[in-house]
Amino acid sequence: LSGGHALVADFGIARALSAAGTTRLTGFGMAMGTPQYMSPEQSAGSGELDARTDVYSLGCVLFEMLGGEPPFTGATVDAIARQHANTEPRPITDLRPTVPDNVSAAIARALAKQPADRFGTATGFAEALVGDGARRGGGPFRLRRKVALQVAAASLIVIAAIIIGLSQDRSEPTPDLELNRVVVVPLENRTGDTAFALLGNLAADWIAQGLQQIDVIDVVPTVTAINPGPDVAGIAGLSEPSAARPAGEATGAGTVVAGAYYRRGDSLEFQVQVIDAREERMLRAVAPVTGSVSASGTILDSLRRRVVTTVAAVLDYRLMTSTAVSPPPSLEAYRAYLEGHRTFYQPGPQRMREVLEFMYRAVALDSAFADPRFFIVMAHFNLGESAAADSNAQLLVPFRSRFSPYQRAFLDWLIAGLRGDRVQALRAARARGALPDIAVEALRSNRPNEAIEILSDVQDWGALYFQWHTFMEALHMVGDYSSELIQARRAREAFPYRLLMLRNELRALAALGRLDEVDRGIEESLLLPAEESVVGVAVMGEIGAELRAHGFREASLKVAQRALRWLRSRPPEEAATVRHKVGLALNLYLAERWDEAHALFRELAQALPTDATFRGHLGVLAARQGDREEALRISDQLEGMTDPYDFGHDLYWQACIAAQLGDLDRAMTLLRDAYARGRMFTLFLHRDMDLEPLHGYQPFEEFVRPKG
Repeated sequence: LSGGHALVADFGIARALSAAGTTRLTGFGMAMGTPQYMSPEQSAGSGELDARTDVYSLGCVLFEMLGGEPPFTGATVDAIARQHANTEPRPITDLRPTVPDNVSAAIARALAKQPADRFGTATGFAEALVGDGARRGGGPFRLRRKVALQVAAASLIVIAAIIIGLSQDRSEPTPDLELNRVVVVPLENRTGDTAFALLGNLAADWIAQGLQQIDVIDVVPTVTAINPGPDVAGIAGLSEPSAARPAGEATGAGTVVAGAYYRRGDSLEFQVQVIDAREERMLRAVAPVTGSVSASGTILDSLRRRVVTTVAAVLDYRLMTSTAVSPPPSLEAYRAYLEGHRTFYQPGPQRMREVLEFMYRAVALDSAFADPRFFIVMAHFNLGESAAADSNAQLLVPFRSRFSPYQRAFLDWLIAGLRGDRVQALRAARARGALPDIAVEALRSNRPNEAIEILSDVQDWGALYFQWHTFMEALHMVGDYSSELIQARRAREAFPYRLLMLRNELRALAALGRLDEVDRGIEESLLLPAEESVVGVAVMGEIGAELRAHGFREASLKVAQRALRWLRSRPPEEAATVRHKVGLALNLYLAERWDEAHALFRELAQALPTDATFRGHLGVLAARQGDREEALRISDQLEGMTDPYDFGHDLYWQACIAAQLGDLDRAMTLLRDAYARGRMFTLFLHRDMDLEPLHGYQPFEEFVRPKG
């Protein structure tokens, strides 16, 4: 507003079109827009967009104007897009109970997933807001007002009038913003040259890392950090202090660092402001930083130092002047890092190979750039290459003193995990303050109640897909199967074709003894595509074990027989694979067909003599068949058979053999040693049929009882 009049300052996409000299800005399948307001079809890059897409975006805006937040938020663009595609928005009355029914219904219809279910025009949307048409179910919407609005512009005026009327009594305060919580938004590129576009993100990353040296402030992670923070990439170029509020409200930060950079001949000039987002005023202007175009790294290093000392002068009573000693990375290394970072958060094990390619390239381009090495460690670990992950983690240790407190805690967490030190891993996760990771480590340490407490308030599960598994596993571990089923069905609605989510639902149903529903779900599992390393027949084996663990032995045997029939129906080329033979052996074992299972495990052990799992099965089978001498001989063979990164795998199998032989005290000693060596608490422990002799044995029950 200027002098009481509305002034249109800028149309971002229109400006980009003008600069491109074309009416088409994107290629096929590319989405253009602001993620919080994009319809499902627009997020998917569809070329078939019409007025109903605009109605959806307008619905998002109205939802936010009335509720104080968009219908969907998330840490990444992909996370937000998934919610637009799969998750039903909460009713606006959950956030603003005083919204009239017809307005709530109109918003819900505007935000329908399918364009055909929305209003066809903005006029229809506006009419529903002032009438009761949106409340009627079924059939096309019909205008009921005597005088229908004729143009979309008039519709928008009506919508604005309704919003103003409803907003008169709005009592919800602006979210509290903490002055000592700082967010750095990407600096705006005002050079006129797209070759410098990444400098704004690089500057924000580097400034944020430098600010972490001020330990009395809380720095919001940037979107390219190891643990990404809220996506504020679209909030850049804050020319006025009043424009800082969106970044503050999106992150809870009361202090916003923002600015722009310009080209002056052969030089670049950076201008940055420190802004109080609560009072919408500038706290301090950072002295401009100028340097040669060819020395952007040196400029950013100087910029970071100046921003850190400026923020310290404002927020740190000790007036800390020290800064991070690491230089900023080269722009080429940063580009490779960004590609690897983007790839890391995409699904599929093959993506980890791509991550390694990008991150190793970044390290080769700039050996002092530490961030790619963190992702190298994680990618190797995710691929099961623990030795490579460990060696790369050790390469980070000499630089530990240069790291921010967050990075030091992250390194400690990685090394503890690779060493199987669950206590230190949980301590390091807490030091990092990343709540989803704390929940995972708590579960691994047999503290499911802590995991439940942390994850109970999560709203955006689309961005925390695998942590949703953690939440459901924690509920299962404490015996809250009804809550587990509620979460599982929410997950199934959000991800109807994900096999892992169906598995979660079947696990809860098995624990509750709802056998008919289990049968139907198992049938469905064979129709869904494999996910990661999980296939439908593997889900059958897991659910069969769950049924047995919860007292439904006969149902478990039937599931195992069903799995065997399916496996034996496969084509010869598939039946010849090791994977198929393993599935067959495991289900023979679950079906209590000991002799057939023994023959197949013996064949597998001969083919893969270093695999402790096959040899362990031979040991427990010998014990089940009464051959104590053979069982003990195999137990001795297992000792020390696995590598250091298997975390007590050999000891665990020895404990199973001892349990089947009736040596319960020895079984418990071995079991404790296995977990002391780093074995993680998982649901497998409670449903492992080889440990059934320990059920009801007081030391075992105490051992598995949740701690904390």
